Amino acid sequence: MTDRQFFRGLSGGVSVLALAGFFWFGVGLGIPASHAGWLIFGLSTAFQCGACLGLLISAARLRRRSRLKTSELRNVDTSPRNETRRIRVGFLWTTLAETLLIGIGVWWFVRSNQEQLMWPWISLIVSLHFLSLARLFHVRMYYVTGLAGSIVSLVALIFFGTGHDLAFLGGSMAAIMWLSGAYLVWRADDITSRAVSERWAV
Repeated sequence: MTDRQFFRGLSGGVSVLALAGFFWFGVGLGIPASHAGWLIFGLSTAFQCGACLGLLISAARLRRRSRLKTSELRNVDTSPRNETRRIRVGFLWTTLAETLLIGIGVWWFVRSNQEQLMWPWISLIVSLHFLSLARLFHVRMYYVTGLAGSIVSLVALIFFGTGHDLAFLGGSMAAIMWLSGAYLVWRADDITSRAVSERWAV
């Protein structure tokens, strides 16, 4: 794994965290803000869009720093190409498992008339998938992201029983996603230097 390849991958991670934060902010705080009046709703929307856009711009800058074109990925040595293949396969299996578990959980909660627990379940599975990605991508910050999101989700699953608590879940998850993305941007050089020096399975 070269630093240029890693920068490109890290930029993708920041983009995903930016969009995930946008999603969770809307899930948790969109409706309460709309009920609080046009001023609060406008400020909330401006903050939501601004935080997401700021991280997306930072992700684009990281991608430009990689100076790596898609065509170049097909012309690298065998070992880096095997690393990339392993990462893609691992990411595919992680995504499939995440989708399956979310689907099973949503089906069960709907069937048992506990729809209010669907969102905590979804956030728990999403958080757990970061633990797998941390090992796959050699980004230790994802362990923190996954652990923090899991704690918030379990609190929501165990102690909350009504939809009124969705603001806590959505707001907390948005903060976790955005702060994780900001940390990756802030520490991009150190994270990249450490990751490329580690041994990557092929």
